[in-house]
Amino acid sequence: QPRVAIDAVVSLQALSLPLCRGLNRLEPFGNGNPEPLFLLKQAVLENIRRAGADGKHLQAMIGGRKVIGFGLGHLAEHAVHPLDLAFSLGTDSWNGIEKPQLVVRDIALPATAQTGASLPSISNTSVTGTPNAAAIL
Repeated sequence: QPRVAIDAVVSLQALSLPLCRGLNRLEPFGNGNPEPLFLLKQAVLENIRRAGADGKHLQAMIGGRKVIGFGLGHLAEHAVHPLDLAFSLGTDSWNGIEKPQLVVRDIALPATAQTGASLPSISNTSVTGTPNAAAIL
């Protein structure tokens, strides 16, 4: 089973515009400088819906922050349970207002919410605590 390397476990309160700006200073991301991945445990999503013309994407809110999961629309009905999110952090700009945005890379549902369907899981994660993430947090 593939592993997701998490750079830091964060709280919802830590997901702020100053953190986004700090992460921007680490760019450009790519080979040799991967984009930091964060873990938010037991996240409770709000306003969950499928997005995109074909409903392929998951869109939600959490604590006033936009959540987008490209290619994860099929999980919308399962995202009503508290879940662990592996995500990168970006900025959502709309109407001149900037807010942190979580770009979900992987999701883990609690065992009690598993439905037998083939769902992604980040239960096999490792928290690497990379120097870049530690410097920003």
